[in-house]
Amino acid sequence: MDAPNYENESEEAILLETFNNCSGELKVGMKVFSEDEAYNLYNEYALRNGFSIRRGNKRPDLNGILRQREYLCSKARYRKVGSINEVKEFNHLETRTDCKARIRFTIDNGIWTISHLNDDHNHELASPEERRNLRSGRKVLKAYGDVITSMVAAGIKPTQSYNYLSKEIGPDYVGFTKEDCYNYLHMGRENLIEAGDGQSVINFFKLIQYYEEKVEEMRRDERSDDFRCKNGAPPKVSKRGILNHASKVYTLVMFSKFEEELLDSFGLNCVEISCNGTTSIYHVTEDGRQRVHIVQFDLSNDEISCSCKLFEILGILCKHALRVLVMKNYKEIPEPYILKRWTRSAKSGIEGDVGESLNQEGKSTRSLRLSELNHMGRHVFDKGSLSRKCTEIVKDKLREALKMVEEEIANSDSVDDLNCVEEDITACVEEMPSPRPVLDPLRIRTKGSTNARIKSYWEKKKRKTRRVSEKPQMPHPNHMVTGQKRKSRIGDSQLSFPQASSSILINSVLQQLEVPMSANNYNQVNPTSVHDQFTIPTQLFV
Repeated sequence: MDAPNYENESEEAILLETFNNCSGELKVGMKVFSEDEAYNLYNEYALRNGFSIRRGNKRPDLNGILRQREYLCSKARYRKVGSINEVKEFNHLETRTDCKARIRFTIDNGIWTISHLNDDHNHELASPEERRNLRSGRKVLKAYGDVITSMVAAGIKPTQSYNYLSKEIGPDYVGFTKEDCYNYLHMGRENLIEAGDGQSVINFFKLIQYYEEKVEEMRRDERSDDFRCKNGAPPKVSKRGILNHASKVYTLVMFSKFEEELLDSFGLNCVEISCNGTTSIYHVTEDGRQRVHIVQFDLSNDEISCSCKLFEILGILCKHALRVLVMKNYKEIPEPYILKRWTRSAKSGIEGDVGESLNQEGKSTRSLRLSELNHMGRHVFDKGSLSRKCTEIVKDKLREALKMVEEEIANSDSVDDLNCVEEDITACVEEMPSPRPVLDPLRIRTKGSTNARIKSYWEKKKRKTRRVSEKPQMPHPNHMVTGQKRKSRIGDSQLSFPQASSSILINSVLQQLEVPMSANNYNQVNPTSVHDQFTIPTQLFV
């Protein structure tokens, strides 16, 4: 059938004529105006006839503009056969039969025209009752999905949610299966996780930005404090005395703490209790308090210590020590008690020698010396990187220092000293006791575990039957050899004695009852005579 002429006709007229001529069937020449309309047109036709569809090939022109589009029966072609060694995540059923049914649309100026239609299938079509299971017709509408999501969020199981929706709407009108319901919920959770991951990344970068802003704020405050320390002095400070010295060396914050300690020292009572050469011991007390603080002061080297240990904790002298210094007319704080980290020049220069005390007499190891040099070098490199000129100065000095070090290493005395230190270290290591060998832990088999093959029920039953058959049959003590029994009534119980039964049981009973037996009748006992002599308690035979 030739396609009708649609030139100079509007889109509404083309659609109207297309669907009027359709009457539920597809024909070559029918037109739509988008890819979604083309897919829905063929999909609705497929669902009415009992098969499912999927998208096929695309054919663009030289400029990359789409010119042809195919839609295939879902059973078209065959799946690609992978490698035998390939591990498949899912083993799907083979549903394709190389069906040739398909439809082809040709696109021209945005109009999708059916140019080819093959409606011959090589497989059985789905019955009306089975058509709701066709893949291309199953879709969870947003309204239904929202209902299921709300019910699951309220604690209702997905299966119960689907059954409720199927009962309210009708199983033929739901449009999806239970598997689709589970897949819809799973995809929703994955989307939430992806959204949560994205939000986590955003929060991470926000945290980094917040951290950088806080660091920059702290640096601004630090620069502001440095500027105030360099360009200002504490107010109302005497131009002489220990307080004046503290105002010149300490930062503003630490000076305020030192000033507070110094002012508190003026009201303390200080009594010298002993003096040994240059070393004196003082008792410092406060009015109204019984606690005594002991201050020890050595005039020869300006060493002072207090029992309150404030200097060891905070790094400034306490009021008790300051009371002794004021009493001794000290105008400056002793140098050992001015920590550089509390001074105005804390950032200037290089930190004190970390390994200075360990470097004496060659006692420090190479690792400690290396740590000390790294510690000092960090400050030099940090300052040297501030400008190009500073960088060149550091580089020149490093070259000069390297040359001096190489000359020093070339000196035989220095090398000998280094070798001596390394030999001492080696000797110390050799003198260390050898470590005890580490043995493997004991392997204890878990209770009930075995490496043997688990046997089946019939094997266990057969083995149990064989054990029972192999067990020797012991004669029952109440059975006579001749098959006859004699009954003896004792009290309300009846006991049966074999006339020629095992003598072991009877002899043990008689021994418990202390019945005298002769050597002649030791193995031949008549139960009747026993009954005539005494009454046998029945509990002995229970």
